[in-house]
Amino acid sequence: MATRADFQRLRELWGNRSGATQEQWHELYTLVEAVLRRARILDGLDREDMVQGYFCDRVLCGRGSSVPDHEAALLAWFQRYQLDQLPRERRGDLSWVEGCEGCLGAPVVDAPDPAAELFRQQRAKRIATFFEALSEDERLLLQVSHCDGESVLSVQDQYRIRSAHYRSRQLGIVLGRNTLPEEWARSKIGRMVAELGLKIEATMGEDLLQVFRLLCERARQWWEARA
Repeated sequence: MATRADFQRLRELWGNRSGATQEQWHELYTLVEAVLRRARILDGLDREDMVQGYFCDRVLCGRGSSVPDHEAALLAWFQRYQLDQLPRERRGDLSWVEGCEGCLGAPVVDAPDPAAELFRQQRAKRIATFFEALSEDERLLLQVSHCDGESVLSVQDQYRIRSAHYRSRQLGIVLGRNTLPEEWARSKIGRMVAELGLKIEATMGEDLLQVFRLLCERARQWWEARA
């Protein structure tokens, strides 16, 4: 496991990567690879390909400004990246925990593909209405913790949100290791998903992933208007 000093150095290099030298890029890759070598690799994917691909796509060419708070956050981001690399027909084979560990608590910055345009038109209005009904604290937790990948504790401390972890579970953006689909269905997001007519089953589907993408798009609009 990387030492605290190693990960702090990783965060420093990651946050200043726009002006990084060749030596600093090499150092950053070495630190990131040291964390990701312990990650679980989804069946059918190659570890070396995934690590190199993640670094190129999300670190070297990444558009976001978020920096992982801790190793668990980086591992969650990496798992979400792996999920995106799976063929569409295989995504439904993932278990609830495998799939949700990849989409809850990790940033969702990818735009929906063109085939999802009808979904967007039909569901975006309901998702926007749902977002408007959330409290300020819930919006912050959704945007900063779920969509941008900050830890719940960090968001709680930074924005002085009381009982942030409990509220995140009630909202549906934090899962316990043994959370069952029917338990998540009782969360705020889970109830909204049911209202959309989407089934919450033991395997993850593309529709549910699209719901979180649309939620993050709406949250990003709110966040940018708030600044």
